[in-house]
Amino acid sequence: MTIKVTRPQIDLREEVNKALTAQTLEKQDATVKSLVAKGGLTAGGAAKASQYLLEAISHNKTDLSAVDVFVYDTNKDSDGGAWRKRTQYTSWYNETLNTSTRGSRKDFPAVAVIVAESNQITIYDGDDPNMPMWMVFETGSGTLPWTSTPTKVYFLNGLFCIGCAGREVEANFISDDVTLRDATYWYAYLVGIKDRNDVSSTTPVLSTTTNIINSTVNDLAMTVLPNAPVDTATGLPVPTIAVATNGGISVIRDNGTVVDITNTQDSSTFNFCQNVQFRSDGGIVWSADS
Repeated sequence: MTIKVTRPQIDLREEVNKALTAQTLEKQDATVKSLVAKGGLTAGGAAKASQYLLEAISHNKTDLSAVDVFVYDTNKDSDGGAWRKRTQYTSWYNETLNTSTRGSRKDFPAVAVIVAESNQITIYDGDDPNMPMWMVFETGSGTLPWTSTPTKVYFLNGLFCIGCAGREVEANFISDDVTLRDATYWYAYLVGIKDRNDVSSTTPVLSTTTNIINSTVNDLAMTVLPNAPVDTATGLPVPTIAVATNGGISVIRDNGTVVDITNTQDSSTFNFCQNVQFRSDGGIVWSADS
């Protein structure tokens, strides 16, 4: 059964093809050969490795219904993905492997495919032709997304952002910090990523100054602006995050402050924002309705 991506603006084939340009020819060849050997795939015509990787997703992830898919190519990070080799101290690197929520590999993949479903978010190892599960973020009471349904995922410079129907979650795979925001608070959980599926016993640090404008998140975008400050905890420039919500746009700036954008130019407030993107010059574009 193929993945059913319900967000029409996503061109999964294009995204996978972009990500695969970072792989060596040997890895692409291995991907193709492995999938051909499984049967049901042929190597004729002008097929590309990206097409076979898409087939790997559809053939191997049976009964998967995705609300969002993001292909994270760490080679496009500010340090070319070098951060992956200096995370041995983190909780997630040292958590128990080969469980229902953690795969067999310790280090973060060079290319990861993140699939958000209504009940969980799975990071798959795109370096492996078989696309095994690398890590799972569960939903439900006590987890980071809590009971909020995931709506959007984005990854940049080791920072994993999860948009949900009731909050925005940030998990930093370099500093091993986990935080979240809703319309009331910014929460800093004093646990590592390994505890992502059980934070119920932890009392977070709260702030009312850097919350987002509305708790229902519909879209996310991230970029690193010129002259962005370097995070001393990660050694990388801090990304700027744009959050599209049911009440407008919240921009989480690289200095930690949050700026809200709403429509106040007419009597009909078009602040139901479904999509947001950064332009190449750092500007923001979004779509909105009433």
